[in-house]
Amino acid sequence: QDVIIPKHSKYYYLADVLAGDFLYIRRYLPEKLNGQVIITNTTTREDMQMLKKRGISKVITTTPDMGGRSFGTNVIEAIMVTLMGRPIEKISPADYFSMLQELNLKPGVVNLEEFSA
Repeated sequence: QDVIIPKHSKYYYLADVLAGDFLYIRRYLPEKLNGQVIITNTTTREDMQMLKKRGISKVITTTPDMGGRSFGTNVIEAIMVTLMGRPIEKISPADYFSMLQELNLKPGVVNLEEFSA
């Protein structure tokens, strides 16, 4: 997972937005890009530094930075279900939305042009 093998570069260069699993995006990331935006999860501060060096302009994660990393949505959902203390089949989408508001959980948006770790 730590090795980056630039592959499929033309698709990275053609895209304005790269969205998906970060491990996959990272695995084939070209050395230099031109201001693309990444929408993903499970990123760390070290990932942000690397993405900035490679020319990414912004990273958006569906979960906020928590202690230097964004966790997967499934981890946040598991925490929310535990906090609600009810069987999952008794939890509605409105319950999740209400808890997101209560906990003030918002997507992470990192402008890498201004980022310094």
